[in-house]
Amino acid sequence: MKNQFTSRIVKFTFALMFVLIASSCSQDDEAMDAAVLAKEINSEISAKGGKLSTLAAISPMVFSEPACVGVPHSFTINNTQTGPSNGIQVQYEVTSGNWENLINIAQATTTPTNFTFTFTAAGTYALRYKMDGNGGHVSGGSITVVNCNSCTIVGEEFSGEAVSCVTSREANFTFGSEDGVGYFKMQGGLTNFTGADAVVTLYNATNQVISSGYTVNQWTPGGSSNRVISVEGALDSCGSIRVNITWNSSNSGGVITGKWSVKDAYGVDYDDEVLGLVCL
Repeated sequence: MKNQFTSRIVKFTFALMFVLIASSCSQDDEAMDAAVLAKEINSEISAKGGKLSTLAAISPMVFSEPACVGVPHSFTINNTQTGPSNGIQVQYEVTSGNWENLINIAQATTTPTNFTFTFTAAGTYALRYKMDGNGGHVSGGSITVVNCNSCTIVGEEFSGEAVSCVTSREANFTFGSEDGVGYFKMQGGLTNFTGADAVVTLYNATNQVISSGYTVNQWTPGGSSNRVISVEGALDSCGSIRVNITWNSSNSGGVITGKWSVKDAYGVDYDDEVLGLVCL
């Protein structure tokens, strides 16, 4: 009876030891797995030129899309975790491998950092940032920048076209400005003119007739059969004016207008002169 009792105690003791050992091994295995995983993560980050720090796990940069060319755009970096920092640097890739700063702060705090940056050209730019002066950069995604005003005029543009080249003639002269001009004077001549004065009609960028705001003059130079026409006024930013002229002529074909120009108040050309329009 005593031997049976002793045997039961021994069996119970061995069973208890087995449970404790198994539990200990399970905890050790989990710890070892975590250590191996951490080592692998550190190795991967080191291979990419970075390092783990108490600020490496911050939230991504926050910004809206798209950004507009020439307009300050807002960014936020959520420095939500505590820890030391040598500053914040945010960069964008202007061209392949060429990175420039959006912001570079020598000493940052752990609170959200807000800043603005004004892009000067449209495109899609890669972003990167770092929170530790000794660490590597972390990808911040990319941002798309567009021309929000959709203005297709570059600087000041002046052009002319012959529409009708028979004895009943028609021509257009168009002047546009990207940033607007406070004053301009468009002037030029018509050749082989006959009959009454030419009909001059002004149109805006949406082809609506302009009835006021501009001064139109027309006269005959000397004793010639030509006419000279001038149009004076101003343009808003991304604005344009089309001067449509119809008149009668004594012949067909050849050069139907003289030289046309558009100048500022000091007589300086906004764009190249338009030479005489030719009917082919």
